Amino acid sequence: MHVLPQPMIDSPRAAAWGIVIALCLRMFLPSPAALLISLFIAFLLCHFREPFAVTIEIRLFPPLSTMSNDFSALLNASSFDGNVSMSPARNKINQSQLLETSISSPTQLNQFQDIFKSSEEIWNRKQLKNHGPGGDAGPRRPTASIFSSSKNSTKQAVPSSGGYKDNYSTDSYNVVSGAAITGLVEQSVHRARLEAERVFLNQHVLESNNLRYGRSRSPNTSNAHVKDFGSSLERPKSKHLKPLDNFVENVFAKKVEQALSSPERTAGLLPALKSAVLDAKDPAIEVVWDKIFALCKGSLKDSNSSVAEFRMSKDWMRHVVEAATGYLQAEYKRHMEEVIELNLEIAQRGGVPGTLSLIEAYLNVAKLSSGLAENELFNRHPVWCVLFHALRLGDYTAAGTIANSLLNSPTNSILVQVVNALAKNVMIDHQTRHKLYAEWTHEEHRCTDIFKRAVYGLLLDLDCTDVNDSIENWLWAKLVSVKLDVEHGFDRFQSLQRLVSLEYGEDYFLDEENGGAPLLYFSALLLTGQLERAIEILHRFDMPVFATHLAILAYVQNLIILTEKVSDEILTPDPSDQTACRINFARIVIMYVKRFEMVNVSFALNYCFFLNELYFDGKRTEDKGSLFEACVSRLVYVTGEADSILGRMTNEGVRSKGLIDRFASEINVNDVIARIALDTSLNGDNLTAGAIYCLAGHVDESIKLMNRQLSVTIPSLTPNTEASVKFAQRLLRQYANSPNVDKQNIRTLTTLLHIYTLCRLYKEERYEEVINGAEQYKIVPLDPDTVPTEVERFKLVPEEVGALLSDVSLVLMNSIVQRFKVVPANSHLQQRLLDFSKAILLYSAMIPFRFPTAVNSKLLQLQASIS
Repeated sequence: MHVLPQPMIDSPRAAAWGIVIALCLRMFLPSPAALLISLFIAFLLCHFREPFAVTIEIRLFPPLSTMSNDFSALLNASSFDGNVSMSPARNKINQSQLLETSISSPTQLNQFQDIFKSSEEIWNRKQLKNHGPGGDAGPRRPTASIFSSSKNSTKQAVPSSGGYKDNYSTDSYNVVSGAAITGLVEQSVHRARLEAERVFLNQHVLESNNLRYGRSRSPNTSNAHVKDFGSSLERPKSKHLKPLDNFVENVFAKKVEQALSSPERTAGLLPALKSAVLDAKDPAIEVVWDKIFALCKGSLKDSNSSVAEFRMSKDWMRHVVEAATGYLQAEYKRHMEEVIELNLEIAQRGGVPGTLSLIEAYLNVAKLSSGLAENELFNRHPVWCVLFHALRLGDYTAAGTIANSLLNSPTNSILVQVVNALAKNVMIDHQTRHKLYAEWTHEEHRCTDIFKRAVYGLLLDLDCTDVNDSIENWLWAKLVSVKLDVEHGFDRFQSLQRLVSLEYGEDYFLDEENGGAPLLYFSALLLTGQLERAIEILHRFDMPVFATHLAILAYVQNLIILTEKVSDEILTPDPSDQTACRINFARIVIMYVKRFEMVNVSFALNYCFFLNELYFDGKRTEDKGSLFEACVSRLVYVTGEADSILGRMTNEGVRSKGLIDRFASEINVNDVIARIALDTSLNGDNLTAGAIYCLAGHVDESIKLMNRQLSVTIPSLTPNTEASVKFAQRLLRQYANSPNVDKQNIRTLTTLLHIYTLCRLYKEERYEEVINGAEQYKIVPLDPDTVPTEVERFKLVPEEVGALLSDVSLVLMNSIVQRFKVVPANSHLQQRLLDFSKAILLYSAMIPFRFPTAVNSKLLQLQASIS
């Protein structure tokens, strides 16, 4: 590279060259940062164009040996220098001088060198190797498709309301025009967006502890999966619909699919998960999910409040306390009944139902020590022991009955009043609590009954480790204390959360030497309403089935607080309140789906559906869809199961249903399919992208995509070209007469197919047919008298066609030279061929479109050889 001084350079061209330079660097630095580099260079060249204006000359024109095998032969006799300046010409073409110039001698070649100005960008674009289906190997260079296929593109390939006579700006064909720069930037933005999404969706494989489940597969880029329009109505059988390797995963996945296939959708998820737990037939799984079902009973949040606001409300506190104490009391009752069932003879329960008989029978078996029991017996057991068990079971009516036996004990009168009030559902107010505390202060120093100490401790939030000797009993006592405190219950609840998650935390609950375990910590977190931390513990300790389905259930019920960005860590504590956390729900689901996405794409799609209302940057924009759309796009990419997921086109031109139609009532299926088509085209698989656009009903996008594809692939005549032509022909057969398709796009596609025909005939050395076809198609004028008229109409030529004019001119000129050699000398046919060659040369010199210098030199040389 070398730099030449220049007085000034116009900013659009400077921006274009800046972006081209950066995109060339991107070939060696393939990362999203290349977009920033391009915009930065463009900004510098535009901003400092007056004091530091330069013309950048890069010698990038490939040697002839690196060009297409077919068209390098067209130039093999040229004497031009392959290292051509890319600096745009600044002088207008003098057309009158050109018409007066004699072109009959090779010695006059130099006179045309200044007239034919090079456009290396267009030439290089046609020489690019496409890495799409069936294409040549090697990376696809960014300049191959300047104009994005997005429906938000600011410029169409051709106007939508007419033919070549419509107003079509000449700037459309200038590679340094503002429209081209806009298209290039849009294309780069779309690619950067797709790369960012793919990085996010792929990076978490490394985070999983079970890499054995991450079956990788290279994307299917063969043309085999680009189906004909005349395909079967039935959904194809996919090889990616197998049962999952893990039995529990498979059971839960089936139930989730049944729920999403039902009319209730997500509302049927809770019953489906309960059914999955039963079908798993594992007591250990039931223990975990009983806690979850106790807390997650349905949506509780007011529609006018956010999840974060609800989670900080007293309503949430009351729900957690009621659910957790109810669960712990039910579990203790079941424990008591199991003990009695195993010792029926000792228990002597009798036939009287109720809490008092249950406690009596249990104590007959357990024979618990109360220390030195105080007061009287209740039936055959110490009254304080019976009273505590009545409270432990949550039966305040039975507790009131037992407390009444203490009415003759004046030192416990306040406690008797409190328990009787609880039987009437009257909680402890501040004044009563103060009296009860004073009573306990008087009794404490002489209390010898551990159950009496436990009853007072329960009502006053005091620890009694002699009785509450397990995490479950301790946690129950703390939650009941919160429940009974009318005025300060919420503060006690927050203190309990802080005690579990921060003060005791992982150091205590995960200490295996002291009996700690992940599930124990999970239970403590869940039953204190810290769902996010509970999910993270399950996820971290290799229980992804529980973590993911708990996260999904809580998300559907609006119970968990999500991170602001999907790129955040799994768990993000609030800096102002460490007990408040946010969970990255998207990452939890995506990491779980990766375990079996290559085994059963239907199951993977079901889980991804729960991401339908989540977005990469927190909100939906016109050019960025939901995470669900990104996941579907990725599934199509990695599995190659486009037909199974999206459906296929029938003979009648109607899309048959695919797996994605399961969610048609919740999403716009056509919009999702169109997003997948855009992503597929950005991957370079334009044939599959075109077929997917047709499935979405975006036929114009499909045709425009094929127009760009043909414009790039026709010069090389590779197998990729043949596949592109075959698909383009099917598009014409299916949609040429459709009233909903832009006729200009159809005409452009037809013209490109004509150009392909000429190139193929030339390759087969059928030169006469090439010339006859050129006369019929009128792509390049063959009559010198019509050249000025065709030059005036050049502004109406579509960009895709204009990019191939240099190739067409070479094909025609070579065919003319070959025919000239075999027709009779000085015959009318020879004169006709001379007129053809002159018309081609004049047309290429007069149009406001610069051919590469190599092409110009070859055209002049060929014409001179027959003059």
